[in-house]
Amino acid sequence: PAFAMAVGSLCQAWAELEYAALLLLAVLTEMPRNQDTLSILRCFEFRSQLAAIKVAVVATQKNLVIVDHVVEAVDHIDAALRPRRNRLVHDRWAEIGDPVTAHRITETPRVRRTQAFQPREVTWREQTPETFLSIQTTVHEVAAYTDHLYGAVAALAKPGEASLQELT
Repeated sequence: PAFAMAVGSLCQAWAELEYAALLLLAVLTEMPRNQDTLSILRCFEFRSQLAAIKVAVVATQKNLVIVDHVVEAVDHIDAALRPRRNRLVHDRWAEIGDPVTAHRITETPRVRRTQAFQPREVTWREQTPETFLSIQTTVHEVAAYTDHLYGAVAALAKPGEASLQELT
């Protein structure tokens, strides 16, 4: 149950991260600040939204510090946080009697060669021990990158513009 709560916390933090990405994309593309904007942007998969953020910030921003900040944050979200979140949310879990460690079971077939010049083999299951603390660390990292995105929204929003955050 503690692991289920930790994964639930990750899901909640990830939803906030996705919302911050929507807001940033809306600001960068100068879309109207209304519910229609959110509806349109939610039609695109998250990875497409991240790619669009990178293109938009490079194409529209002259401040290289902001450009680098946004691109580096998006790259980390896509390359490190997204796969980690997917594994924690979509893999199966087995508690092993230890209250602080559980096994995350990945059942994705993979073709591997353990040594050069040896035959390839198919592995279909991996068990990875996870601690409650490691999941909480991921939750905190997702929250920190959410703050990065919200900071970029605040830095790029035009004064006096309605905020999409007010729509929630």
